Amino acid sequence: MYKVYLVDDEEIVLKELLVLIDWNELGFEICGYQTNPTMVIDELIELQPDIVILDIHMMRLNGLELARQIYNLKNDIIIYFLSAYDKFDYAQQAIEIGAKAYFTKPIKKQELIKVLKKSKRSLDRAFLDNLLNSFIHTDNLVISKDLLNELNKRIRFSNETFIICTKPSTYFENLYKDDIIYEYQDNFIKIIITNNKVNFQTEDLIISSAFETTSDFLIQLRLTYQSFVQSQNNPDKGSETAIKSVINSILDDIHQNFDKKLYLSMYAEKYNYTVSYLSILFKQNVGCPFIEYLVKYRMEQAKHYIEAGTMTMKEVSYSVGYNDYYQFSKIFKKYVGYSPRVYANLKNK
Repeated sequence: MYKVYLVDDEEIVLKELLVLIDWNELGFEICGYQTNPTMVIDELIELQPDIVILDIHMMRLNGLELARQIYNLKNDIIIYFLSAYDKFDYAQQAIEIGAKAYFTKPIKKQELIKVLKKSKRSLDRAFLDNLLNSFIHTDNLVISKDLLNELNKRIRFSNETFIICTKPSTYFENLYKDDIIYEYQDNFIKIIITNNKVNFQTEDLIISSAFETTSDFLIQLRLTYQSFVQSQNNPDKGSETAIKSVINSILDDIHQNFDKKLYLSMYAEKYNYTVSYLSILFKQNVGCPFIEYLVKYRMEQAKHYIEAGTMTMKEVSYSVGYNDYYQFSKIFKKYVGYSPRVYANLKNK
C-alpha cells in the first residue's frame, strides 16, 4: 500500500479529496493531511509518503516553494499540484520543478484515478528495481553483473514480463516453509516482473499457468521480500505468533482510542515495522485495510451513541474522532446509508 499525503489550506478541499475515490482499492492510503503548509516538512519526515498532493496557492507558504523543500528532503517523491487557476505559467513552473501532475479545482475523479494508476506503475517498477538489486543469494549468486545491468535495462524500457527461475538456497527453504518461495522451492528464486507478456527460463520445471494477475503476485512478492528483510532485523518478529500479537495489540488500541487521531505509521514506528509491510500484515490478518477497519469501528460506535439518544450530533462526531461534523456526516452516510440525523429519526420513532 503506497502512502499519500494531502496539503491544502482550505479544509473543505481536503475533505473532498478524502472521499473522492476509494484510495485503498487503487493501492493507496492517506497517511496524513495538513492545512498549515509550514508544518508539512516535519510531518513528511515522520510519515515518509510516496505521493504528496498540494495546493499551489497557499497563504502561509507558496506551494511551489514547498515543493522545492520537499524535493530537497526526498528527491524521488511524487508531487501533484492543485490549483484554482487554469493558467499555463503555473503548470509550466510545476513541470519545471518536477511535478507529475497539475489539477485544476474541483479535481475530476477519473483524472485523478488515471494519474494515480500511472504513478503506481512507476512505484511498482521502482520497488522491483530495488528488489532485483537487493534480494540476491549471498551463498549462491545466480545473476552476473552484466546480466543484472541488462535486466535493469529491460525492466525500464520493455513492455514484456519475464520470470527467471533457479533453485533456492537451503537458507530460504528453511526461512519460508509456508510462503511463496517454498511453493516452488525446487524450481526458482529469482523473479522479475514488468508489464504484459510472460517468458520463462526454467530448470526442470513445467509451468502450465503463470499467475492470475501480475498485481496479485506482486503483493505476495512484496510481502515475502519485506518479511525477509524484517526477519533479518529481528528474527522473532517474523513468526506467526509475533505477528498476530502485534495485530491484536493494534486492534485493542483502536478499540480504546478510536476517538483520537490514529495512523498506521504510528504503529509501524511503535513495533518497528515498515508501514507498507504492516499494512499488508494487517489486511492479511484482519481482512481489510487499516483505515477501513478504523472507519468502520468508529461508525459502529457512532451508531450506538446515536441510538442511545444522549448526545447531540456534534458530540457524537467528537466522540468518535471527528472534530468536523461535516466530515463525520459525509463518512457516516457513506457507511450507513443515511445521514446521522436521518438515522437518529429512524431509530427513535
